[in-house]
Amino acid sequence: MKIRLLVASLIVCAYGAVHAQGRDNPYPCERFAQDDSQNASPGEVRAKAKEYATSTTAVGLCTAAELYKRVGDARARAYYENAIGADKPEPAYELFYGDYLRLYRGAGQRPLFPESEQHLLRARAKLAKLHPDLTQWPPCDPNNSKDWDPCTNERIQRSLTALYERDGIHLASRNTASPESVVSHPWLFFSPGVRAARATDDFDQTSDIRDLTAAALFSQNCLPPPLRRNCGLLTQNQLAGMARVETPMEVDGTLRVRYDSAPVLDVYGTARRTEDGTINSIGGYFTPDVFSNLKLLDFGIRLEKPFSLGGNTDADLAFSYDHVNRQGLIEFSPNATERINQYTAYGSISKYLGPDRLNLSYTYVRQNINPTPYLTNRDRELMGGTIDYQIFRRLFDRSLNEGLGRYFETRGIDLIAGFLDDHDHYTGPNADVITRRDYFVGVAAKGFKRVDVTMQPTWYSSRVSNDPTQNNAQFRLAGNVLYRIIDEERTPGIPSQRFLGMPVAFIQVVVPFHYDVPHADFKAFESRSVGGELWAKFFTDQKIGVTVLGVVGYSRDWFPLLNKNFNLGRVGLSIGF
Repeated sequence: MKIRLLVASLIVCAYGAVHAQGRDNPYPCERFAQDDSQNASPGEVRAKAKEYATSTTAVGLCTAAELYKRVGDARARAYYENAIGADKPEPAYELFYGDYLRLYRGAGQRPLFPESEQHLLRARAKLAKLHPDLTQWPPCDPNNSKDWDPCTNERIQRSLTALYERDGIHLASRNTASPESVVSHPWLFFSPGVRAARATDDFDQTSDIRDLTAAALFSQNCLPPPLRRNCGLLTQNQLAGMARVETPMEVDGTLRVRYDSAPVLDVYGTARRTEDGTINSIGGYFTPDVFSNLKLLDFGIRLEKPFSLGGNTDADLAFSYDHVNRQGLIEFSPNATERINQYTAYGSISKYLGPDRLNLSYTYVRQNINPTPYLTNRDRELMGGTIDYQIFRRLFDRSLNEGLGRYFETRGIDLIAGFLDDHDHYTGPNADVITRRDYFVGVAAKGFKRVDVTMQPTWYSSRVSNDPTQNNAQFRLAGNVLYRIIDEERTPGIPSQRFLGMPVAFIQVVVPFHYDVPHADFKAFESRSVGGELWAKFFTDQKIGVTVLGVVGYSRDWFPLLNKNFNLGRVGLSIGF
């Protein structure tokens, strides 16, 4: 014990000598902005920021930047840069600017990555220059106004971990020279994941009630041969048999390359097997309560680039190509393979409107589907868009700090609306088009103390061009209530809580639910669901930690008209997400 105390004393003495040079503590700028925003309107915050903007000190200029950040004003960038210029050796101002670019800028939940990385790594380089011989840091004490570098060190480590958390395990780095020291840039990453479920639908399906209804109506159809199936109503036992438990299991991995400001390059693969995933046996839809397994193998490549359009407007573009081998969906041939070439384009744009933020996104997907040699090729097009208006201004006694004064997650009230159009084009003598449409609205109220509440009504429909008897529609009210057992925002540095030796970012309990109501005459698959899930995020205690996200959950589903109930669950673990 005495040896440990002696070592700690030597570290503190060596470290404290730096502060004899008369440096100014940068952290009051965060505290001043926090205090000035607590009970202020956006207009009052702008007025305060304008006062601080006349300062000649780094702390005053940084305070102006922090205040402009809280009202979505693009001038925040200029004043962070002015603060850095006013106190060039100080690493904390680089940290504050890097955090702003990481969390408060960027579109589609993607930060302005190259710029944020540049400033966070520059903060680390400046800190290393101040303490070139220090190999072990004393603990961070946020109440110590003289020795703040240990807190800066922890915060740089935590911010870099948050910046790279979606990338996974960094496999390779490259060194570049900076005015302060040599900087190590991670450039190659690997992100593995695994998930499994006991569910009433496959992964990433939008609605089990629509899929079951469409399958039952196709099985009942009286179209001319060869499309005709049972040409009669299914029995109660057949319908009950169609409502079943599927057990999907999936493993995936992504190799990611980041190089300066070039677009991010992902090469990825996914393998999935879903037991009883398809209504497809040798008897096809003549026997809709007999099932086959779905097998899917997907290899793809993706390019993505976030960038700023100037001012407080940011954008993100992504393009990808996937080659998919899918087995189990071809009727009467459950072991036959479909080969799919899929092309995806995605774009998003975000703009601050005062302290609020408007987010727009659009996705286009085209699939060229090549089934077995005795079936004709077909194509499928999907188009979807979302509008998300995030309210961060004062509302329900929430201050501006609660929305845009955080370290890892902005929390406001999201008003959401969107659509998805899905057109499946069949060719040949019996050509038809299956059109599926989703329209949804929603509200997500985040950060009411420890609780978030999300509600989303969705209207589903499905139409078959050559058989109106198969048209159907449903309504689903879905949502969840989230409670933070351990909040990620409790500290900007390294948390003290550990799990398997790793710092705990957050632990949350989530209660998901849905309530389905069919709109047409076919109501057999009306359902209810409620469950409980545990979400947890951890990261390794390194200079740039690797983040692990885990989820485990249970739900109870009811099909009251079929007198059928299920106990369901899911588990998942991913590094990078």
